[in-house]
Amino acid sequence: SEGGAKYNDYGVLSIGLTNVIDSLFNIQRLVFDEKRYTLEELQRAVIQNYEGYEVLRRALKEEVSFGRDKAEVVSLVNEITTFIEDRLDSFKNKFGGRVKFGLSASNYVEVAQSTYATLDGRKANEPLHAHITCSNGIPYTELLNFASQIDYGGVKSNGNVVDFFVSPSFIEKNSDKFMHLIRQAIQDGFFELQMNVVSSATLIDAKRNPGSYPNLIVRVWGFSAYFKDLPEEYQNVLIERAIESESAV
Repeated sequence: SEGGAKYNDYGVLSIGLTNVIDSLFNIQRLVFDEKRYTLEELQRAVIQNYEGYEVLRRALKEEVSFGRDKAEVVSLVNEITTFIEDRLDSFKNKFGGRVKFGLSASNYVEVAQSTYATLDGRKANEPLHAHITCSNGIPYTELLNFASQIDYGGVKSNGNVVDFFVSPSFIEKNSDKFMHLIRQAIQDGFFELQMNVVSSATLIDAKRNPGSYPNLIVRVWGFSAYFKDLPEEYQNVLIERAIESESAV
C-alpha cells in the first residue's frame, strides 16, 4: 500500500454470492415459475424478517442452487463475476496495478450483523454463507464439479475457496473412493480446496468441554485456529457447516 513492490495489484474480497444466487433462483421459482408468491409478498417478508412468514421461509429453504452442477447456476455465477470484472478491468490503482477480487472473505459473521434478511431464507444478522461449500445436502462430487466450471481468469483470482468438512470415519471407510474424488477434482480444476477432517460430534463436544480438546485446530477461512479460542458465533458456524457437509455424503 506504500509502494515499492514489484507487483502492485490490490486484492479485495467479496461475500454473500451464495445468498445472492440462491435468492435470485428462489424469486424465479416461487414468483415466476410456480406463481406461489408475488414480489411484493417477498419484499414484505424480508422487511418483517420473516415474522409471520414462516411458511414462506420454509419454501425459500426448499431448494439450494449455489453449488449445484447445473448449467443455469454456473452460468449465472460466471455472468455476475464477469460483470464485476468488466467494471474493474480499466481501473488502475495509484501504482499502476489492478484490483483483483475473490468470492470468499473471513468476515461473513461480522458483515451479516448489518445485513437484512435475504431471500434464501436467511434472517437478518444470521451469518452469510462462506466460500464454495456444501449446503442442504449437496454431495462433495457435485460441489467440486460446480467449482471446476467457475471462471477464475482475469482479475477473478483473489481467493475462491472450496470448503467442506469430512469426518475421519468417512475417510477410513471410503479411503479409495475419497482419494479418487480428490484426484479427479484436481484434474478437473478448481482454485483452492480446504477441508476440516473432523466430525460435527467432536466439534459439539469441544464446545461443551473445551478443556478436553486443548489442541483441536480447525480451518476457519484463510487461517487456522484453536477451536477453543474462537468466538462462540464462529464455533456455531463451523458446527453447522460440519453438519451440512455430513448430510451431503
